[in-house]
This record gives sequence, C-alpha cells and structure tokens, in this order.
Amino acid sequence: KPIFVFDKNRRAIERGDSKRPDRMAGATRSVFSYTPSGTLMEQAIYDSEGRLEWKSVATIDKNERIIETKETIQEHPEHFTPKRYDVYRYTKSLFKLDASGNQVEEIGYDWKGDLYATYKRTYESGRRLTSELRLDNKNRPIDLVIFKFDETGLLQEELKYTSNEYRDIDDLMPGTLVSGYGMFQQGQRIAYEYDKTNNWIKMTAFDLKQGGKLDSITFRTLSYY
Repeated sequence: KPIFVFDKNRRAIERGDSKRPDRMAGATRSVFSYTPSGTLMEQAIYDSEGRLEWKSVATIDKNERIIETKETIQEHPEHFTPKRYDVYRYTKSLFKLDASGNQVEEIGYDWKGDLYATYKRTYESGRRLTSELRLDNKNRPIDLVIFKFDETGLLQEELKYTSNEYRDIDDLMPGTLVSGYGMFQQGQRIAYEYDKTNNWIKMTAFDLKQGGKLDSITFRTLSYY
C-alpha cells in the first residue's frame, strides 16, 4: 500500500510506493507542491535510486488558475547501451479557460516543439465535464467522449468514438460514424445501472459501428460493511 505524507492543510506532499506496476524501476517516490490557496503547482516522480522519472510544473494566472504545464520525461534507460538515466524530453501544454476556470481548450506540443494535439472540452453546471475531443496536429478528430448525466448528476451514458486506422503513415482512413463533432471510424455507447448507494453495478456496451449491436455486459458486486 502507498504511504502518504500530508502538510498541515491535509494536502498530500509525498507518496511512497513499495511497488508500482507502471514503473520499471521498482520502488518510487512522488512529491507534490502547492500554492498557498491549494493549487497543485508541481509534481515529480523518482525511482528507487532517487533519479527523476517525470516532472510537471504549472504556470498560473493572477487567479491561480493553471494556464500552462511543462513536463520533463525520462527517456527509457533501455534505449541506451549501457543504460542511461540522465536523458530527458521536454513537452508543454497551453490552456484556455472559461469564466468558471474550466480548461475548455488544451494545446499540446511534443518534445520537438511541434503541435501534437488539441483538446476541446465542454462543461455544464459550472465544473462538470460533458465532452472531450482530441484533434491531431492536422486538426483531424481522433478521439471523442461524451458524458450524459441525469438530473441528480449521476453518469448515465458515455459515447466514445475513435479513429486509429491509417492507409499509410499519416493517411488517416475516413470515418463513417456521425458524432456531432466530426466523423469517426469506431464508436461505442456505454450505459450504467446503479445500486441504492449510487455505485454502478451493471455496465452495458453497444457497438455503434454495428448499428448499436450489444457488445458486452459487465456486472459488479459490491459488499458493504
């Protein structure tokens, strides 16, 4: 189990993991820092030898809203002979905010400084995310997810679309599914059912490319103490 260290405001400032399946180096340590009002400004992950694996540093506006992040990403040590742990790539993202401070657009740049992707997001009820669209560096729609809620704010349905098939290296095959945000190659509708405590117990997926044909059903059993 992870071990946390908190500051006087009960904010996590360090996390220690004995095992992290998503990390190659075994034991890791994560550290976090905040502005006085609580905005997360910096995150960093170190391996078991104290070597930096990943870091994100945010730039904020006068209202302490994040408008930019810069990431430091360790190259895979296995790419070098002998292994090297001191080679990094640097990326960044710029954010456009609405009046409520929501990140309605994110523009991501790769390690070369070239445009990688643009994310467009919509919200309702102030802060509730209702859709996220990813466009590639040629402004082509690649991924889309739409969230639908009931009057109490409980998630009822997700619509997921993607386009990931190419004729050639950068020749994206045309999509046939109409989403309202562009054409996509594949799509899935996911519906949820809940128990009395509002935890989902049944998830049903439908294949939109097959005319809404049933794809899978997942049941979940929860025990309460």
